[in-house]
Amino acid sequence: MDYYCPVSSEQPSEPKVDGRSLRAGRVRESNKSDIISSAAELLATHRGSSITVRMIAERAEVSIATVYNHFPGSTSEIFIEVGNRLINDAAELTAEVLEAEGPVAAAEFLPVAVCAGVVKLGAGCFDMITSRQVGGAAFFGEPDPETTMFNFLVASGLDPDHRTRDAARTIGYLVRGAIFAFASHATTDFESDIATTEDELMSVAGSAVRTSLGILGINWPPAD
Repeated sequence: MDYYCPVSSEQPSEPKVDGRSLRAGRVRESNKSDIISSAAELLATHRGSSITVRMIAERAEVSIATVYNHFPGSTSEIFIEVGNRLINDAAELTAEVLEAEGPVAAAEFLPVAVCAGVVKLGAGCFDMITSRQVGGAAFFGEPDPETTMFNFLVASGLDPDHRTRDAARTIGYLVRGAIFAFASHATTDFESDIATTEDELMSVAGSAVRTSLGILGINWPPAD
């Protein structure tokens, strides 16, 4: 005997969106962004050791408790995030160049974008670097720009071999060295014997790819 099982015509209801949770999430992300921005602004005018959680909270217009809720590790953890944002901003700008002008232009632009962020931090760059080293964060992010640079070089027409990988590393070393020199120089208000001013840093950044590949005897850009 066949049995008839009635099937309900009602469709399962969509889960309701909790408006309060969404608003709370947006407020939380906005507060975190304001905290990082405020820390970056303070780093541009103060040494990291003199910046307190209270100073960051007042500038971001949030409570001290809110800062600790986001960053239990205090200021050093915030400075690491300042570095992360610097790298992410450079990556986003480079992605726009890649889409508009191709891998050759993107490869040459990446060091410039990173160093432009460093220049904005001034002496604060030294404290950001130090915090990232202590915190175990990779200074140039993940993936590191050497990997990104290698991909740009290959996309531009260079062979994906060890020579091209060495070229990407050489570019990275050159840019890192210039940044570290600039950061150290900036902590003395540019009065030390290390002669790396903002203009010099940006000059190194602008010529990093061509200079490094020229040292290695690699034609750039590759012939079509």
